[in-house]
Amino acid sequence: AVEPSVAIARATARDGASAEAIQKRIDAQLSNQERIKRADVVILNDGSEQALRDKVETAWRRLND
Repeated sequence: AVEPSVAIARATARDGASAEAIQKRIDAQLSNQERIKRADVVILNDGSEQALRDKVETAWRRLND
């Protein structure tokens, strides 16, 4: 999960799309709150790529214990 403002900034940089177009995509998806409610594992993707890798690795180890 990631805050919408971070998702918009990342997607506009990656895709070159406008913030408005990205917001429409986000609005068409489940909210973070709904995703979290349905998830077995939640990884907050609000930091660096390395921080995300570390969180994924930790979650993977916990799931396999």
